[in-house]
Amino acid sequence: MKKILFILAASLSLFSACGPKSPSAPQIVIDSALQSIVSDHVTSMADNIRAQWGLGILMDLQSGTICALHSTDTAHNYAFAEMEMGTIMLPFTILSAINTNNIPLDTIFLFPAPVRRKNANLYSDSDTTYHLRDIIAISNALLTDDVVEIAFRDNPQLMQDFFHKSLDIQLSPHSQELSYKDVVNRSVGYHYTTTPLHLLSLYGKLALQQLPCDTVSQRLICQGLHDVVWNNELGTASVNPWGSRKAQSDIVSIAGKTGSASLCIDGSRSARSHRISFVGYFPEDNPRYACLVMFNAPSYFPYDAGTHCGSCVRHIAEDIYSH
Repeated sequence: MKKILFILAASLSLFSACGPKSPSAPQIVIDSALQSIVSDHVTSMADNIRAQWGLGILMDLQSGTICALHSTDTAHNYAFAEMEMGTIMLPFTILSAINTNNIPLDTIFLFPAPVRRKNANLYSDSDTTYHLRDIIAISNALLTDDVVEIAFRDNPQLMQDFFHKSLDIQLSPHSQELSYKDVVNRSVGYHYTTTPLHLLSLYGKLALQQLPCDTVSQRLICQGLHDVVWNNELGTASVNPWGSRKAQSDIVSIAGKTGSASLCIDGSRSARSHRISFVGYFPEDNPRYACLVMFNAPSYFPYDAGTHCGSCVRHIAEDIYSH
């Protein structure tokens, strides 16, 4: 088994040296024990939800290297493929808004829809005002377009500059066909494309406070990521509508974000075919690893990025810290 893993690691390293990789793609140094953990959980979940393919990547944040990389489709290395990531990109859109300095953290926003305030017991039935610092730490409000629209309404080039120059992320052809207002209304950040390896690196930099933005804002974003995914009261992964095991862990704290992108089939976007993903880093307070799990076109229904991708990351994290 170790010999097979060694051959796999050598092949992946050779491919990474020759393949089409992002400018900031990290070096691949496979750890056989971690590779086994990632491959076992990704393969098992991909089989359970009958995904077209599954991908798992684990990054050692101390060394900045990829220590495990497993794809259930051995014919393609999707880790290096440019693709839309869905709402998993929205925290970076919020960061880009803050980075323009157009929105101070004490800016007040009016929300006409009910929003649950952090640690609150009841939903508000009336219009409610929130500071930006509160919005970032509230689950669904983290995904609001209002914050971004106000930041970039007068100068949409600011958004382009942050994504392109700071994060090396490009607009997908689909989003280039839309007006700026349409992009905002369809969730800014949704149509940006990048490689899974690059995306994982971005979350690693976010965890280590290495992105070009104010550290206070980064800490608020990171707190928002933790609440969005793992809190019982808040967020997509812990809503758990299908009765599966919840994603939060009692062994190691994890911060992260779910993502879902509808797939194009015969030239149009499918309402029932998606690429679901989850990226997280752990332990949250002193990050050592960042992990991305992605499944393409599951045929099991209903499927959910938090329940399936998020719980897969949880199992990987628990196995690492249980041994």
